[in-house]
Amino acid sequence: MKYLIYTVVPERCVLAEGQDPAPDLQYAAHAQDWLNLEVAVVGYGHGTVENLKYYPEAFTEGALAWNEQGNPARVARLFNEADVVIGFNPYLGEDLLLQANGLPASTQYDILCELLHQAGVESRPDGMYPGYSLGAIAKANSLPFKPLTDAPALWQRGEVEAVKAYAVASVGTLQKLLVLGLEGNLKDPVTGKLLGLPTVEAVLAMRGV
Repeated sequence: MKYLIYTVVPERCVLAEGQDPAPDLQYAAHAQDWLNLEVAVVGYGHGTVENLKYYPEAFTEGALAWNEQGNPARVARLFNEADVVIGFNPYLGEDLLLQANGLPASTQYDILCELLHQAGVESRPDGMYPGYSLGAIAKANSLPFKPLTDAPALWQRGEVEAVKAYAVASVGTLQKLLVLGLEGNLKDPVTGKLLGLPTVEAVLAMRGV
């Protein structure tokens, strides 16, 4: 079974409350303005679910700049060739962003959703879970991941390689967190308890996929 882990970096910035816009940057109206956020980079990693836990070296990572000719088609091919798509809170984020840009992305396994379920945290319609950001979860599990909150600004200012490297690092972090979860060693960043995540196959079976 082939899997795809992915993340998306938007091109447009979003103003924080009380923040003044920079004259050299473009902004979306808000964080859910999917059409106008646009896509800067899609980070991806793929391999086989069977080898995910035991052969992480088989995990292939990369990043594609959306504005380069042919790359949207390459991203679409990655999704089409995957038996299962894995993300981090994609139903209120990356899936919608790609869908707004013409790619019918559909994630079947949400690492954050499964972690929250195991932690007993109730679902929120706004998708906001204090203490459970990717950076917080990575830090709790001693993974060297540094969130890049100004990635859209760096992209617009020409720091293309830095943004692509961040996308690859994000995907690599998700892969490591998933393996920890499958082993029952994923530390809850809020409670400090060790949690186990269900297998990809179990989630697919539960959803009837």
